[in-house]
Amino acid sequence: MSIRKALVVGGSNGIGLAVVMKLADRCDTIVVMDRVEPDVPLPSNASFVKFNLLDRGLEENLENAGLTPENVDALVITAGFGRIAPFETFLSKEIENVYEVNAVALTRLIRYYYSRLSGHKDFFCAVMGSIAGLLASPMISLYSATKAAICKLTEGVNAELEANGSLNRI
Repeated sequence: MSIRKALVVGGSNGIGLAVVMKLADRCDTIVVMDRVEPDVPLPSNASFVKFNLLDRGLEENLENAGLTPENVDALVITAGFGRIAPFETFLSKEIENVYEVNAVALTRLIRYYYSRLSGHKDFFCAVMGSIAGLLASPMISLYSATKAAICKLTEGVNAELEANGSLNRI
């Protein structure tokens, strides 16, 4: 599969940055979308678009950056966050933010690129879940809940893609 343009959401550090570095030899262009710029230089075929998934206007920002479904051949979503703490310590705003980034924004991204996923042309899509979304553990209940949402969304979307005859999967 030849990848002209890949979008890595959450690609400024950690696993996301490692994905960007691995994709550098496989893609013509890589766009890293994150709330912070990487601390290390990106490959020469990569560029950075600043965007916080807590901000409104995700779809508009993607369009303004030329990251429409027609222009992207691969989507990798590694964005997410959480903290280790007893559930009772989370404030309402923190609960909203964790769900917004880890579940709602990721769902919106998958929906935005769904026409590519459900099409007959190859479209590579990877979403970073977590074992925490499958196994309950103390002190990570909020994070686990949001990752469970993404794990189940992925399963459901993949079942729909298969039922509709698309060969693409998340």
